[in-house]
Amino acid sequence: MAELRILQPGGKEQVMALGQDTVTVGRSNESSVPIADVKLSRKHFLVGRTQRGFYVEDLKSRNGTKVNGNPVSRHFLAHGDVIEAGSIAAVFEDPAPAKEAAAPRKQAQPQPAKPEPAKPPAQERGFVLLLKGCGEQAKTVPLGESATVGRAKKNTIVLDFEEVSGLHLRLDRDEETYTLTD
Repeated sequence: MAELRILQPGGKEQVMALGQDTVTVGRSNESSVPIADVKLSRKHFLVGRTQRGFYVEDLKSRNGTKVNGNPVSRHFLAHGDVIEAGSIAAVFEDPAPAKEAAAPRKQAQPQPAKPEPAKPPAQERGFVLLLKGCGEQAKTVPLGESATVGRAKKNTIVLDFEEVSGLHLRLDRDEETYTLTD
């Protein structure tokens, strides 16, 4: 089943199972997922479903909604897409094949958020690194087994700032964690 894994500042994580009903995210208590974040609009974005699949739609929010770093008004989602709004990032996870994800399900009911999400095996789990700082630039990058960060164009994540060296750091995956080497 598809789900939205919402990551908030301070490491708080909330998982919302996605069914046939629309899920709304915003500051309002009337939202399916109310989040106290001054950078979010009362009704910031929604995640809905059509026969084509799941989509995110910005609800004319003041600060906008991005998918994988690109501003969107409406965008069909793929497994691993990262929705950014305010100070949160929401990872769309749908490991089901596209045909199965688009097929209507009988009597689907919205599921409450799970207190602690079940973790799939390490080889199936996607990782995302959110980089903020170095001015106003922000990047969202899906990570695999390893990644490098630096000014050189050959790096996985290129940060073109004087403060950053050619090969600034390396991230290596070991089971469920990453090791950062400076």
